[in-house]
Amino acid sequence: MVNIALVKIKMESDFLSFHIYKFANVLFDINLLTEDEYNLFIYGTINKESNDYIRLGLSSNVVVTLERNDQLKNLVLSKNGAIRANDEFKKFMHHQDDLFRFELSKFIT
Repeated sequence: MVNIALVKIKMESDFLSFHIYKFANVLFDINLLTEDEYNLFIYGTINKESNDYIRLGLSSNVVVTLERNDQLKNLVLSKNGAIRANDEFKKFMHHQDDLFRFELSKFIT
């Protein structure tokens, strides 16, 4: 069942990436969408800081969880795109599930 769910998510993601997102890009390019509307549609939030993390490759679910737990303040995004965490964030990570920690560990130095 898990594999079927992953395949379904992948198919939906591909459809959005190849068709709907291109349409949103065109609408934004011809100024029919504002920047906030575009960011809300593509990234799911108008928060610029959250969008930066999503652009780096973090899933929107992870970023929303970080926002909800007020943890974005404990992360710093360097000029070269590396994410650095303070000790408070490391304590937070210690109490998270394995999947969440695994996804973040790919990005945090």
